[in-house]
Amino acid sequence: MGTDFSRSLGIATQVGVMVITSTVGCLFLGLWIDSELHSSPWATLIFIAVGILFATVGTYRLVHPLIEEVTAKQETKVSREEIFRPLALVIQLGLMTVSPVLIGLFLGLWLDGRLQTRPWVTLFLAAFGIIVGLAGAYRLSSSLTERLTKGGE
Repeated sequence: MGTDFSRSLGIATQVGVMVITSTVGCLFLGLWIDSELHSSPWATLIFIAVGILFATVGTYRLVHPLIEEVTAKQETKVSREEIFRPLALVIQLGLMTVSPVLIGLFLGLWLDGRLQTRPWVTLFLAAFGIIVGLAGAYRLSSSLTERLTKGGE
């Protein structure tokens, strides 16, 4: 059990850190460029899309070997639906990790603007979003690791 927990935690942490840093980093870069060039919201939207693309490609590269291992142990014929399973998992992991962070950031920015508490509510809600995103990524990678372990028995 310790090995499964460690593996799940490692995958969740890697995916979470990669997705959050690329998306949030690109978000802040886009916000900064928009403030310098007065082009709001175009640079922010473009950089968020680039960050999500980086996160998706990175997550796919990280998770694909694990999925290959699971399907190899199942020894079944691969159908068309199963070909797209890794991409669906990457999208699910990305949304599960990024959505709470982005929601926390935007809600925090809005509340900070209304309450004049900048940047405290934003920092708190972004940190909460990171925790929720990492917990979701852990749960998903945990179930994938469990399937891998059961498939090997």
